[in-house]
Amino acid sequence: GHITAGMTYLGMWQERSLAIARELAATRDWLFADRLVDLCAAQADGASIAELWLPAIVAGELRLIVECSDSELAQCRRRFPALVDALAVVRVDEPSPAEVGPLVVAYQRRKDPSRELHPAGLRRLLTLCAAFRRDLRFPGKALAFLDWWNQDAAPPPSLIAPRDVARAFGRWSGLPVELITDEQPTSKAAIAAALAAGVIGQDHACAVVAGALARFKVGLDDPERPVASLLFAGPTGVGKTELAKQIARYLFGDADRLVRIDLSEYMTPGAAARLLEVGGGASSLAEAVRRQPLSVVLLDELEKAHPEVFDLLLAVLGEGRLTDSLGRLIDLRMCVIVMTSNLGVGAKGGVGFGGDDGPDFVGAVRAHFRPEFTARLDHVVAFRRLGAAAIERIVELELAKVRQRPGVVARGLSLWSSPA
Repeated sequence: GHITAGMTYLGMWQERSLAIARELAATRDWLFADRLVDLCAAQADGASIAELWLPAIVAGELRLIVECSDSELAQCRRRFPALVDALAVVRVDEPSPAEVGPLVVAYQRRKDPSRELHPAGLRRLLTLCAAFRRDLRFPGKALAFLDWWNQDAAPPPSLIAPRDVARAFGRWSGLPVELITDEQPTSKAAIAAALAAGVIGQDHACAVVAGALARFKVGLDDPERPVASLLFAGPTGVGKTELAKQIARYLFGDADRLVRIDLSEYMTPGAAARLLEVGGGASSLAEAVRRQPLSVVLLDELEKAHPEVFDLLLAVLGEGRLTDSLGRLIDLRMCVIVMTSNLGVGAKGGVGFGGDDGPDFVGAVRAHFRPEFTARLDHVVAFRRLGAAAIERIVELELAKVRQRPGVVARGLSLWSSPA
């Protein structure tokens, strides 16, 4: 980034790159770069920093240490085999939690010797990191938590116990404490009630989602897939998007932890590649999850997406991963994937008022999508049409929001509505 930033004329970044290579050739110093794939990325003219440095690297004049993942190494090998052949590949495997324990203790003593991890607190820390930060690896995720904790405004005690760790981990991850620890038990019914507080008339849907989150709490979900993969089917206006927001509020305390992608904008051939764009102000799925790997991902109007998008989603739902445009692995195993569809609504209209159960939305979904896609879903959830009583409750909630608007509160106004 520093090499290519602030260019005022053509060839400026090339001059900088060659100057670095010349200076390092005159020393015995090493150059460290944390991402090999960034050095191999094509610049505006199609060339890359790696291409300019390659002769000096092969000649042994530029001594380089770089990092990359297996997938990034494979991508760089395809594009620059001579560069990869000039490097000695040293594989660094993830240590087990038992191996990480002594390192975590030593790291905490170095960060702040006045605060010591109780052995039970250490076990709790490693357990929580292993269960609820699958997107990161040991020892980095445990040390990153300690870095945050030692700078946190709420100072922990001198001897850090399991309960202290759980509360701090909840603040760090955004996950509610009752979801990540058994010390504050919760149930499927309690989760469903929390979701139903903001989604009226869809108790069955809230119960299904609560079951998926309860499995996540007790560790019965598949750790190699997203936390939950849900397809909400039903007419417009019955609460599909609102339930996705409620999941984000429950898990992270903030509806802004919702990554929303409108798949009606991805109907044309080649559109799937836009989901993988990164950098340069990209607002893609890959970029959003890379910035915030603990999120609720909402994919609206699923049936309108191009078939290439479904090929991409097969990897997301089956393995919890996708590869961005730079070849980097994006981990979605800590995401809740929610998709919505209006399939089965028919020609009468998509607004879900009327109170009857309506058409077979689940059957319409399974008839439309390929079996290999629906087989990767945890649940296809049918949303019922709303009756008059439910609509009245929704109106009451919306009027309550109006009463809290700044202009109403500042002027001391009151809002009253008649039953009619």
